[in-house]
Amino acid sequence: QADDHLNGLSLSPTYDWLFDQGYISFSNNGELICGTQFSSFTWNKLKINPNSKNKLRIYPEGREEYLEYHRDVVFQH
Repeated sequence: QADDHLNGLSLSPTYDWLFDQGYISFSNNGELICGTQFSSFTWNKLKINPNSKNKLRIYPEGREEYLEYHRDVVFQH
């Protein structure tokens, strides 16, 4: 729902674009998940290690439903 304050994340412009396009997502506990569409060269240029287990503090909590939707519908595995 667009009017729900939990339906959104505060991300840097790069991460925001990657998230909106479905190239990255996050687990319910905030772990970064990278898709397989980019080569290691591209991830390196973006300064993102797709194999790292970086965690974003999802604040406030309660976004699990939206993150699950993103992973199921938007994220390009």
